[in-house]
Amino acid sequence: VKKWLDTVAEEQGLSTERYLDQLVWPTVALKNYVQKTSAAQVEVSEEDLRRGFEANFGPRCICRAIMLNNQRAAQEVWEEARKNLNPIYFGQLAAKYSIDPQSRSLNGEVPPIQRHGGRPTLEAEAFKLKQGEVSGIIQINDFYLILFCEGYTKPITRDFEEVKNEIYRDLYEKKLRVEMAKAYNNMLETARIENFLAGTRQTPDKSAGTQGLSQQPQLQQPSGTGRAATLPQSSPR
Repeated sequence: VKKWLDTVAEEQGLSTERYLDQLVWPTVALKNYVQKTSAAQVEVSEEDLRRGFEANFGPRCICRAIMLNNQRAAQEVWEEARKNLNPIYFGQLAAKYSIDPQSRSLNGEVPPIQRHGGRPTLEAEAFKLKQGEVSGIIQINDFYLILFCEGYTKPITRDFEEVKNEIYRDLYEKKLRVEMAKAYNNMLETARIENFLAGTRQTPDKSAGTQGLSQQPQLQQPSGTGRAATLPQSSPR
């Protein structure tokens, strides 16, 4: 803990007191709030656990990739790759045509592709391939990818029960973080905020079911007497 606090002080310029007060405490409080009010929403299903097992401990596709930003160029490179199904030749094509600097410098080598990693289109195409095969042209947003499969990694473990609890803790924490973000955004959207320093005002959206707040008395601008303006007690901060 001491080393972490030293790192925070060095890299972020925050004292221990300020770090605990402004970052740690609000996070813990929000986490506690969500756990008590939204427990039913934070669920980890058996399907989630299976997908988590495949993502973290299952085989991964070892590929080389060529990324292009033009469909016509992608078609031409794909036809060239089909003429010689060889990883070295494919790597030469990647070094010549790929627009991704990292994969181009590594002759198309990219990190092994896992299942359920957040790129469903790419993953589906990658895991269809057998060793030595070239994929079709895969469009992802404005880019076009061509993959060459060099094989698959060996699963880290095949015993699901052995790592089930570890996967559960990881998925529960990730889902809890999602609910925390939702709760925080909801607090902001439903809060009435009067900022005298910036001269701004936020009124809750009527669709959020907080129409009553918009009928609260208007705050007066602070006078030159030096007294701080007082917020109405019914207005959440």
